[in-house]
This record gives sequence, structure tokens and C-alpha cells, in this order.
Amino acid sequence: MSRAVSPLSQTLHPSSAATGAFQPRDDVSEPDGFPSRHPSRDNVSAQLLAENGTPSENTTDQEKQQAAPRITLFRRVGKYSLTILVLGLTLLIAAIIFLIFLWWEKHSNTFWKWIVLKDRATIAVTLAALVIQLSITAQASVAMSMLASLALERWSVPIGQSMTISTMRFTNTGPLASLLAFSQNIKNAGGAIIFLLTLLLAITTIGSQFTSTILLLDVPPGTVMGLTKSSNVSMGLTDYHLTQKFTGENYWASTPPGYQAFAEASVPPDNHTEEIVDTGPTIRALLPFASEATRGSLQSYSGETTIYDARVACVRPKFTNTTLFWNSEGWVRFAGTMTWSTPIPDVINPTENIEFDCEGQNQGNYTHVVCPIRGMGLSSYVDKHRSGTNKEDLSPGRLHMVLAYNSAQTFNFTRNTGNTSVNHGWITSQSLYLPIYNSPSTDGWDTTEDGPWLKLRPTRWIPLDGISSPQPAINATICYDALSMSSNIEVKISSPSNRTEPVLRYNQSASRFIVDDVALQVGATKNKRSLTDRGILSLDLAAVNEFASKINSSSYPAYSIPTFIQGVVTDGNFVGDYIFCMDCYFSGNFDHQQLSTAVNGVQAAIFQDILKETNDPSLALQAQLTNLVRMIYYDALTMFSHNTTAITTTFETHVYPKYRRGIIAIFVNIGAHIAFMTTVIALFATCTRYSLLDNAWAALAQISTRATEGLLRTATLKSDDQVQAQLKENGRSREAVRIQLIDGGAGRVGVVS
Repeated sequence: MSRAVSPLSQTLHPSSAATGAFQPRDDVSEPDGFPSRHPSRDNVSAQLLAENGTPSENTTDQEKQQAAPRITLFRRVGKYSLTILVLGLTLLIAAIIFLIFLWWEKHSNTFWKWIVLKDRATIAVTLAALVIQLSITAQASVAMSMLASLALERWSVPIGQSMTISTMRFTNTGPLASLLAFSQNIKNAGGAIIFLLTLLLAITTIGSQFTSTILLLDVPPGTVMGLTKSSNVSMGLTDYHLTQKFTGENYWASTPPGYQAFAEASVPPDNHTEEIVDTGPTIRALLPFASEATRGSLQSYSGETTIYDARVACVRPKFTNTTLFWNSEGWVRFAGTMTWSTPIPDVINPTENIEFDCEGQNQGNYTHVVCPIRGMGLSSYVDKHRSGTNKEDLSPGRLHMVLAYNSAQTFNFTRNTGNTSVNHGWITSQSLYLPIYNSPSTDGWDTTEDGPWLKLRPTRWIPLDGISSPQPAINATICYDALSMSSNIEVKISSPSNRTEPVLRYNQSASRFIVDDVALQVGATKNKRSLTDRGILSLDLAAVNEFASKINSSSYPAYSIPTFIQGVVTDGNFVGDYIFCMDCYFSGNFDHQQLSTAVNGVQAAIFQDILKETNDPSLALQAQLTNLVRMIYYDALTMFSHNTTAITTTFETHVYPKYRRGIIAIFVNIGAHIAFMTTVIALFATCTRYSLLDNAWAALAQISTRATEGLLRTATLKSDDQVQAQLKENGRSREAVRIQLIDGGAGRVGVVS
């Protein structure tokens, strides 16, 4: 059996194997009845001349135009390239819309929550980035095919690059690899435009490779609002007798275990006089969660909880029949009758002549005394808004006298009697004085008005040796609170962010507590701050009013709500006075019928520091009462046995789009890519006629003309460098070729020099 020979091998002379040259065979015969497929060398030359002659040789310009093939833009682009362009643009738009949704959509959106709360944000961003990367890369490859067509049809290219650029119309590896091919003709105006567009597309394509990395820089772990859920909460005691446990505790003398977050709604005060400072109605809702983490992460709460009015209003007093005396054990007693300088609205059972008897220490440097006085106080905001409530039905809060003095300066003095000086640092027969105020007979005392304070100074008393300015004085004010009752009502609570509860710090070098964070939380600062800055939640006052209007005294729950709070805070078993002093030595008491309490040092530090910073007794007393209420409530919370249901939403930690620098950079890159692609497509549509992007045969056939005949015949086994060397040797390295219509009648297109 004879060996089969391919047609290609039959057309080569034996000598052509060594040279690689294309040598037509003259002695190859064809089967009978068929024309020869291998004409002689002379016939081939004649045929090439006939087919590849220039248009000017074979047809006129008019004939060429009439016979020019009409190729639609759709056919020139091709189905594959058109699919890439349309599908890529669609995917880019979809990815942009999805990323905008992920970055800018409200966190309350259900689908957004489904992505983020299920920890799918990283996967979603990565997939969107992959879509962007693939779309840009694929479209850039089509753009290279179009630019190759422009180079061959609109402008000319070096003959040595003609084959490379022609095949790029069918297949290429993208703009980065195409830069070298287009750089050979950069000196030409058209070549420079093509190179610039290629460079710009290369930049956007490279940028797209880092889409995922750049976007994920915008997606750190952060706090987001979780899903709304129903929670069981404990609201009260079913056994009332358990409340007796708390009435035996002296919370004034205890260290606060924490400074729990709460919700607040406030109403601006109506009092704007010099003599009065008023916090205004301040409704505070306690969060029924023992866990600090739960309170810190709470975003919204809808359900029942305990609220109280933390309002405190202080007014400058007027004194009559006042007695001041002290004993050798370091105790001071200040008693008498007083009234207010200006009446305060909302005070229940106001009495003009108020008897008081306050006991304090005379050994500390900086001392405050709070003396509770029963019988009158402010009405609670919630109490006033109950339906069918008359003024006589309202329960009052408490009245407190607040004294502030420096013991070392105020009580270490002698009285100038004219002939002798009597030391009144000890108890003697002359140790009792009856200064009568508001009358011409004032003996040895003077008064100065300072906002809500009345300063009492011993004008004719001589300080002992070593006592310097400021001039000794006792500052006095009277304050009303609205802590008449606490109520369990339906509330709506919310917050835009999570929070961290403050921690009291101690400065060793200064030997003092740093109470700034605690004071900020309870709003005891000179400048008012937002609820978010204070680390507390917002209480919906309209919801409080609506619910309060539907209840009355008989409609309160059957279980025991913590109404004992106000009794423990202001009365309890401790009917004496409360002394705030950081450096006092307590030994006994002046009158054993009194049971004064040395307030815990931490509580004293908070109270006194607030007064030093603000000089506002209403803020200091409000903070003190708030701390006491929280101590009692969270002590009792562990024993609450009545459960109810509340709707809650908490903040959770997940990765989610938090920053926007990365996504803006990606959008800029996508926008630039689309702009460059639009430019390339417009140039291709208007400046090319014959390039068929999806067709390999057309790309090869259009380059196979008389201009490249010799190169194609001899380059079958040559490298590109060898072909370039051959062109240089033949003086054709600078020859430029382009594609145009060669034979109008036949519709033949090819490259010509």
C-alpha cells in the first residue's frame, strides 16, 4: 500500500524542505475531468497579478464604490463580541446597583439584613467584584479587536506588525499585551490615538483585578441593627413581702455596683428666674436587663418597663428663727424655719413656714448635707397625665434642704464680744446663736444671694489663726424632687447606636475620683449634650402620654411594681440626714434621736464634683437620686418573678459596608472604562467597513495579498524576529500597509502598501 500524501506536501519541491519556500509543482497531475488545483508557476503568477492588482489597475473609483460590499455593523461586530458587550454592560450595571444597595441602603431593609446578619456580606462583595472584573476584562478584549481593525482600516500599520494586528481582530489577550503591538506605530497620529486608548483600557483593566481587595477594605467588622425579636422580661414581684428586704438596706451608704444605661425623655422647664434652677420633667425608663452587654446592645424596646420622673427644682430659701450650734464630737446642727423666695409651679402641698433640722460635720474641708423634709414635693409627670386625676389625688415627691460649707473655714472662728474673744470651736454656754433673718435685728450674720443659693456669713466673727480666704460661709438651698412614684407602663425606646456604660476611675496622683463619664451619662454637665453622646437611649414621650392617659390608680398591675423605690431612696428606715464628705471622721451624732448617714465615698464624690463643675444643686441631686434608684432596681431585678413580653432589637457585630472610599474608587474605574469603551465602539462603527471581529478566516485572508505574498511563502518556519530581520534586509521595515477594497467587482478586501 502506498503512503498517503497531503495536498500541501504535494505542492512543495523536494528542495523546499530545506529552504521553507513555497514552490508550486509543475508535474502534479489532477484526476481526469477536474481542472488542475496546482497550476504552473507562470499560471500562479498570472493569477496573483489578476486577483491582487490594485483598484486603480482593475477598476475605476466609481466602479469600486458601486461594487463595495455592504456589511452591517452587527455582522462586523459579530454575535460573540456583541454578546460580550451587551452582557458585560448589563452585568456591570447590575453589579453597580447591587453595590449601591449594599453600601447605601437603610440598615432596616429586610434583604440587606439577610445578607449582613447571616455574614454573607464578604461573599456578596467578592461575587460582585468578580462580575466587574470579568466584564471589564472581556469588554477590553473586544475593544482591542476594534482598535486593531481601526489600525488596519483607518490608519496604516508597519508591515512587520500587520499579521499580529490582523489576528488580534479575532483573538487577543487584552490591552496589556496589546500595548507592545500598537507601540510600533506610535509616531503616527492615528497610531498614537490607538496606543493611548489601549493604555487607558489597560489601566482600567488592571484596576479591575483589585476590585475585590479594594471593596473589602470598606467592609470591616462593625455594629449593625439585628433582627426584631420577642423577649421575655421580668417586671415585678408576685410576693409583696419580698419588698421588705430592700427597706432594710441603706443604699446611701453603699457603693454603686454600676452605672446602668437608661432611656430618657425630657420637657424643658418653665421656670426661668434667677432664684430657681429646674431640670424640668425628666422621664427615665429603666432597662429590665441584668446583663450589661444586653443593655449596651439594645437598639429598640417596645413593651412594659419601670419609669420615674427624675425632675428636681431648687429655689433660694429665706430663713427665720434659725439656730446654729455644734459640739465637741465634730457635729454641727442647723435648725429653724424657712420659706422660699419664689414659688415653684407643680409643688404639691406648698407650705410657707417650713421647719427644718439639719445635722452635719464640722471636721471636713468640703461638706454637703441633704436634709429630707416630708410633706411636699413636685408632682410626677406621669402621675399628672393619668386619666381622671385631680390635683388633690397627686402624690408629692420630697423636699430637701441642701447645705454646702467648708468646715475648716466656717466653724473655726471666735466671736468678737468687744472685750474678749470666745473660742466657739467647742461646746460652751455661749455656743448657741439665734440669727434672725429678714429683719433689722440680725445679729452677727449677713446673707448674699447667688442664684438658687443663699450664702450665710458671720460678719462680726474673727477666724482663728491660720484660716485664710475665702470668707467662711454656709450655702443653703431647698430642692423639690418628683420621685413620688414609679410606674410600670408600656414604652417605646430606641437608639441610633450601641453604648458603653461608664466606669468610675480613680486618680492616684490627685487622690480623687474621676466622675466625668458618670456625670455626662446622667446629664449633669454645664452644656447640654445629646442622648447619644451621653450613652443613653431615647424614650418616646408621646407613647408615655398615650399610655398614661389610659390608666388610673385602680388599673395598675396586680403584681408589686417597685413603688418602694421612692420610699427607700428618701425615707426607708433612715429618717436622718445625709452627709457628703470625703475627709470627715464620723464619731457619734449630735442628737441620738437623729440617725444621720455618712454617704458612701463614691456617691459623695459624684455629688460634690457635679456641684463644683456646675454650681447647680438640681443636677447634683438628680444624679444622686438616679444612682440610688438604679441601685435599688437592679438589686431587686434578680428576684422579679412576674414575666411579660417585649419586642426588642439589638445591635450585633458583623462585617458590613462601613466606609465609602473603596467603592467610590471602583465606580470611578468603571465609569472610565465605560467612557473608553464608548469611544472605541464609536470609532469602530464610523471608521471601519471590512473587519469581521468573530471570523478567523477573514482576518487571515485579508492579510494574504500581493503585499505580503513573499512573507507568507517564506515564513512558515521563521520566528517573528527573523521576519523582521528579513524586512529590514529588504528595505521594507518602514513599509506601512492597510486594508482596503482591492477588487470591487469581486468584493475582495486585503492589505496594500
